[in-house]
Amino acid sequence: MKKIVTGLMTVVFLFCGWTVPGHAKEELACLKTPIIRASDYGVGVGKSWPRPVLAPYFNMGTYVRKEGYHYKGAPNLVAFAEDTGFDYFNLGFIQGVFTESDRIHWGWAGYGELSEGSTDPQYLGIKRTLKEFRESGRDFTVSFGGAKPTAFWQMTEDVDVLVNTYREIIQGYGLTRIDLDIEGTGTGYAKNKVNAKAIKRIQEETGVQVTLTLPVMPQGLIKAGQDDLRAYLEEGVQLELINIMTMCYGGGVTDYVQASKEAVENTKEQVKHFFHTYQGITLTEEQAYQKIGSTPLIGARAGHPTFTQEQMKELVAHAREKKIGQLAFWSVGRDAQIENQDGMIEPLYSYSPIANGFLRSEPVTVRFETAGGSRITDQTIEKGEKLSRPADPVKDGFTFQGWYKDAAHTEAWDFSQPVMSDLILYGKWEAKTPPQQTKKGKTDKRTNNFQIGNLEAELVEAFESEKGIELNSPVKKEVAVKNTGSIPQFVRVMIHPEIVQADGTILPSKIGKVIHLDISNEWQAGGDGFYYYKGRLESKDTTPNLFTTVRLDSGLSAEYKDAALELQLKVEAAGTTTDSYRDTWWRGENPTTGELGGINQVLSGLQ
Repeated sequence: MKKIVTGLMTVVFLFCGWTVPGHAKEELACLKTPIIRASDYGVGVGKSWPRPVLAPYFNMGTYVRKEGYHYKGAPNLVAFAEDTGFDYFNLGFIQGVFTESDRIHWGWAGYGELSEGSTDPQYLGIKRTLKEFRESGRDFTVSFGGAKPTAFWQMTEDVDVLVNTYREIIQGYGLTRIDLDIEGTGTGYAKNKVNAKAIKRIQEETGVQVTLTLPVMPQGLIKAGQDDLRAYLEEGVQLELINIMTMCYGGGVTDYVQASKEAVENTKEQVKHFFHTYQGITLTEEQAYQKIGSTPLIGARAGHPTFTQEQMKELVAHAREKKIGQLAFWSVGRDAQIENQDGMIEPLYSYSPIANGFLRSEPVTVRFETAGGSRITDQTIEKGEKLSRPADPVKDGFTFQGWYKDAAHTEAWDFSQPVMSDLILYGKWEAKTPPQQTKKGKTDKRTNNFQIGNLEAELVEAFESEKGIELNSPVKKEVAVKNTGSIPQFVRVMIHPEIVQADGTILPSKIGKVIHLDISNEWQAGGDGFYYYKGRLESKDTTPNLFTTVRLDSGLSAEYKDAALELQLKVEAAGTTTDSYRDTWWRGENPTTGELGGINQVLSGLQ
C-alpha cells in the first residue's frame, strides 16, 4: 500500500502552478446556480463562493504526522484553517489510476486506496476532514490533473467515461466548483477538446462552476495553454476564471515578482481576446481582471529563485490593486512546515498572513474643505475605490466651481480616478456679484472660531490699511491665535486667499507667488494647507504672530488693478495628547516623513 509520507517517502510533484476558483461577473458569465444535492459520500455539500476569493492549495496526498493536525495521516483542514484564517481551500489532486468499462478508477494523488469505497484509514481520515471543514462553515474545491501524467483526459477519449467519472466525484463530494489543472503532458488541444465536451455536459447537468489552471511566462499563457483555453471556450464551457501558475518561469527569468505582474497583465489581454473570439463575450478591463487567478509557489524550488516573503507582499499588493478574481499559493502545507521539498519554509506560517492581505479592507477618508460653504460629509471608502461626487455645497453670493486637490486650486480632482490615501479636497468659488467695499483693497474676511469638546481658539487680527495695497509694498496684517478654552492645546491655521476683480472674476492668488506673507519661524507649513504653531498654547495665552505683513508681488499684471484681496482664515485646535491631535487632524495617522513628519516630531516632544 503506497502513501505519501512527508520526510520519508516523496512523490515528485513538479507542478509549478495550481488552481483556484475565482469570480466572474454574473451579468456576463450567465452561469447556472450549482445544483446543491446531498453528498453521496457523506461529507456535506458545497456553497456559493465569494468573488473575489482567497483559496490557497492544500496537497491532500501529504501524509501528516504533526500531533493534532491529522486524522490517520489525512490533514485536519479545520486546524490548518484556524491557524491561517483561510475559509476556502483548493484541494489537489484527484488523478486517474486505471480505466474501467464505463468510468475511470481514481484516487487522491493517483493512489487507488485513497478513493471512495476504500477502507484505508488515510482515506477515511480524508472524508472526516472534508465533512468537518464544511461543518465549520468553510468550503473546498477539488483540482483534477496536476503534473503527474494521470489526468482523466490523458487516459481516455470516451466522453461518456469522462462524464460518468466527473459526475460520480462531483455528486459524491457535493462539489459546487471544480478546477482542471492542465500542465505538462496534460496539455494538448485534441485531448482537452474531448474533455471539454464532457465538462460541458456535466456543467449543464449540475451547474458546477469550472476554473482552468494553466502555465504562463511573463508574456502570458504559453502556446499550449492558449490552445487548451480555446478548446474549452469553443465547446461552450462557462469558465469562472483562468488561474495562472505565476511560478517556475525558467528561461533566464530572475525577477519573479515583475514576471508575475507581467504575466497577469498579458494574460488579461489574452483572456479578453479569447472570450470575444470564441464565445462572443466582450470583457471590460475590470471584468477581464476578475477572470484571472494567480498562484505563486512560496519559498525555494530547485533550479529557481527563492520566492521570498517580501516578494509575496508585492505580488499580493498587485493582485489587490488590479482586483483579480482569485489569489492562491502552493501550498499551505509548505507554509505549515509539514512539507519540506527543496527545504523548509522559515519561519512557520510566514506567507499566509501576507496572503490574507488580498481581501483585507484598507479604508481611506476624504475630507471636503468648503471654504465657508455648506458642510459636506466626509467619505470613507476602500483604498483603490473611486470617490462618489457629493452634492455641490452652497455659499451666499458665490457659485461653486468644483473640487481641487490643493488649496490654491491649481489641479482639479478627477472623480474617475481611484483614491489611494487619505485626502482633502478644496472647493473653489466664483463671486456672483462684485464684492461691496467701503475702502479700495480692504476686504478682510475671517473664520474665527473652531471648537472641539472643551477646546476653543480665536484668531487675533490687526489690519491697518486705509488705502489700496501697492504692488511690492508690505501692508500690516498681524494674525495670532488666542487660547480661549480652559486647557492647553495645539493649534493650526488655514489661510485661503482670493483676489476678486470688480466684475467678480477670481484671479490667481497663490501664497508665495502672487501673495507674500512673512511667516514667523514659530510656525511651520504642513504641506496640507495648514500652518502649525510649534508650541503648546496654554489657556488664555496667545501665540506669536503667524505673519505681520501682506505683500503683493511686483510682477503682477494690469488685470490685478482695482481688484480686492480677501484672506479667509480658519483656526483649528486639538488636545495636546498624542492620540488627540493625531486623531483630530490626521485621522489617527502617525506621519514620520515630509513636512507633517517634522511637525509631528515637534508636537510629540511638547506633551
